[in-house]
Amino acid sequence: YWAKWEANTYTVTLNTNGGTINSGNVTGYTYGVGATLPTAGDMTYTGHTFKGWYDNESLTGSPVTAIGGTEMGNKEYWAKWEINQYTITVKPENGNADITITQDYGTPITAPADPTRNGYTFAGWSPALPATMPAENMTVTAQWRVNRYTITYDLDRGTADDNPTGY
Repeated sequence: YWAKWEANTYTVTLNTNGGTINSGNVTGYTYGVGATLPTAGDMTYTGHTFKGWYDNESLTGSPVTAIGGTEMGNKEYWAKWEINQYTITVKPENGNADITITQDYGTPITAPADPTRNGYTFAGWSPALPATMPAENMTVTAQWRVNRYTITYDLDRGTADDNPTGY
């Protein structure tokens, strides 16, 4: 008689903590073979950078990249993410220096005070300044509308033709 051995298989649970595994998902491994966990290139989470898989929910210790061939038992891992910072460059277009706003993705943005410019009225930002930091660097530019002024004449009972009415 010959004994037939079959290697044990175990389950793997990957907690993505808000991210998505796009490829390389691991749901189990076989003793003697092991498994490689998804890498940063396999993972996405808007506005975040993947920092590794950890064998504890507190995300302490060293990241785990693979399950060795001699390991046994069901495994559970948690993804660690670092929030990214982005920059919005605000161009007032009034002779003043640009303003830069650099902060974490998704945090509320405090809009700068509306700029002023002689002879113009501020008409808003293009594109619109977002309420929270987007997951990309961007530039917003002030839009200006030329002021129109009315001319009123006091001709002291005289007349005048073709005088301009505004500028």
